[in-house]
Amino acid sequence: MKKNSIFTIISLFSFQLLMAQAYIPLAVEGAHWIVCYDKIATPIPVDELWEYYSTGDTSINDINYKKVYKRDLVVTQEGPPFEASGPYELFGTIRDDSINKKVYAIRFSSYDECPVNEDFLLYDFSLSINQTAVLCIVPTFLNFVIEDIYNSEVLGFSTRVFDSYDDFYEGMGSNFGLFEDMFAPVDKSNGKYIFRTSLGYYCRESPCFLFVSTNEKLESTAIRIFPNPANDFIYISGNNLNEISSISVINNMGQEMISKNTEINKIDVSKLAPGFYIVELTIKNNIIQKKITIL
Repeated sequence: MKKNSIFTIISLFSFQLLMAQAYIPLAVEGAHWIVCYDKIATPIPVDELWEYYSTGDTSINDINYKKVYKRDLVVTQEGPPFEASGPYELFGTIRDDSINKKVYAIRFSSYDECPVNEDFLLYDFSLSINQTAVLCIVPTFLNFVIEDIYNSEVLGFSTRVFDSYDDFYEGMGSNFGLFEDMFAPVDKSNGKYIFRTSLGYYCRESPCFLFVSTNEKLESTAIRIFPNPANDFIYISGNNLNEISSISVINNMGQEMISKNTEINKIDVSKLAPGFYIVELTIKNNIIQKKITIL
C-alpha cells in the first residue's frame, strides 16, 4: 500500500510539472505547415499538397492576429523540397491566448462547422486528462476525450501531445493539419476511409528548408504605391509592372474590396471607407503586399 501511495504521489507531481511548463505559442512569424491530402481510392498516397504560411501582423477589433496565407504545391510522392503551383492567398488569421493556453482564429471563407469572418476557438491546450475537447474542427458526434498528455518530438519539433481520437500538438496544430477537420470519413459499405488529411511537414521559421525556388518575402521595395494616405486614386510604379498579373485591395477583415487585372497602375479607391487596407499584387507565383491608408 505504501509503495502504491508513493507511486501515485510521484505520478501526480510529474503531471503537475507537465501542465505547469511554459506555453508553446502557435501563431509565430514565419511558420509553415505542409498538409497532405490522400484520396484513399487512388493508388498514390498523396493526391494534393498545400501549405499554410504565417507572416505579418494585423489588428481586427483591436485584437492582434498573425496572418495566415495558403497556396497549393506541386504534388509529389518524394517529399521535400516542394515547389509552389499557385500564388499565396490570404486564408485567415490566428492568435494565441498564452495565459489561458488557447488558440483562436478567423477564417475568411466557409468551412464546415467553424464560423466565417469571426473569432473562434481553434485549439485548447488548457485541457487535462479525461476532459473533452470541444472544438469546431472536431465533429460533434466524436467523444473527443483527452486520454493522455505527454512531451514528444513531432516532425522535428519538441511539443506537448494531447492524445485522443487523434493527436493535436501545442505550438503546431493537429495530426490532420492546421485548420483541417480532425476526422477522416469512412465508407459505410466497406468500412474503409474515403480520404484523409495529415500534417506531413512543419517548419517553424523562414527561409524554410522545405521549399526550392520560392520567394518567401511578401514585402517588396521595388514596387511603390502613392499617395499614401490616399483619397481618390492610388498609383503603382516599379520596373516590373508588366509582370503583375492581378491586384487586389483587401480590408482588415480579409475581404476583397477591389480586384483588377488590367490598368493596374491606377486604382480608384474613392468608394472605400476610411481606414487601413492591404494592396496585394500577384507577380508570377509570389504575392507582394503593401499597406495603405484611405482618408
